[in-house]
Amino acid sequence: MAGIVLIIAYLAGLRPMLVSTETLRRVVPEKREELSEIQNLVGEYERISEEIEKLGSEVPEPEAGFSPLAFIEEALERSGLTPESLDPSEVRGERITQVTIDVEINDAGWTELIDFFRKLDAAETSLRLSNFDIRHQRRGDQLQADITVTGLRRTD
Repeated sequence: MAGIVLIIAYLAGLRPMLVSTETLRRVVPEKREELSEIQNLVGEYERISEEIEKLGSEVPEPEAGFSPLAFIEEALERSGLTPESLDPSEVRGERITQVTIDVEINDAGWTELIDFFRKLDAAETSLRLSNFDIRHQRRGDQLQADITVTGLRRTD
């Protein structure tokens, strides 16, 4: 009878504890490895965040009220260029919004294009010519230009 009680006690209490112990011996090292990977990722995230913050502090903030689109429109007009199309798009950030403006110009002359690029270069703001494609039109000395300008403005 005592033997039966010991067998029942083993099956009911001791065996499940042994199985749990084996499971823990297997799972704990796996979880430690996962924790180590997560800690490495957290460290990498913090390093990247610091780099982004550093880069952000190096980029001059545009003055309040500055509009890259308005600047481009005015520079085109003052250079004697009439755009076929102006297509702005934005990527909003916490403090600064990146504005990309695709400009298509038909019937442009070299002088007008150069004047426009000088106005971009003279801008006291963060404007960058990110794409420039010129094609000679079949008639006369006129050019067709596709230009992409990227600028920054403060997020509203």
